[in-house]
Amino acid sequence: MFSVLLVSSQVLAAEARPVGANCSASQPPMGAGEEGGHGFVLKVFPRTGDIGKQYSGCQVVFGMGRDGAVRLAWIIEIKRGDPVRMWSPDKDMKDLSACRYKNRQLLRGDPDVCPRGESLLVPTQPAGCFSDSPEAERCHYDVD
Repeated sequence: MFSVLLVSSQVLAAEARPVGANCSASQPPMGAGEEGGHGFVLKVFPRTGDIGKQYSGCQVVFGMGRDGAVRLAWIIEIKRGDPVRMWSPDKDMKDLSACRYKNRQLLRGDPDVCPRGESLLVPTQPAGCFSDSPEAERCHYDVD
């Protein structure tokens, strides 16, 4: 019985919201990067190009609807520059919380469900490139 409880608590802890730098953000900060398509804008912080090899924390992704409402979409947990897992409060994305990565390779989870490790971090353009009038000379994607 004790081992079942121990395993259950470890599974629940593994699927809890990540803790660390930027992981508890409830709104995108000023300067959050943007990505868009199909009638929505994603606000992403920190931008992928700002995540270095020493960064441990989260890249937080918010969805902004046509009505301007912003909600947390998902979080990528990062350890020393390496994205290790995805977490979302959205019940439709719960299967993604089982996916685990190291060096951008899938270690655990269904490869038919889990995103490719090299595509976990969201490349963005500077703030305003999708939500405001884009200025072509400043609107370019960051890279990791």
